[in-house]
Amino acid sequence: MYLIRKESLSYRSLRNKSYQEEMESKVKWYNDTQMVGTLLLFWPPLGIYGLYKSETIEARWKNLGYATVALVSVLLAIYLI
Repeated sequence: MYLIRKESLSYRSLRNKSYQEEMESKVKWYNDTQMVGTLLLFWPPLGIYGLYKSETIEARWKNLGYATVALVSVLLAIYLI
């Protein structure tokens, strides 16, 4: 019984290690500029989050994105009032 449990623990730790290595090697969705741009158009809340989290988008493009979202929000608020 002890041997089986010990093996399962080592298997679990190996599985967790491989999962961590896989997650580190994968490119995150928010570092894909095309994905973030598409999400900004079709699902803005997630696109804004992706813009915030991205490590590959330059600061000036992030600021432009934030300003555009703010401008569209203000114009939409004025239109609805």
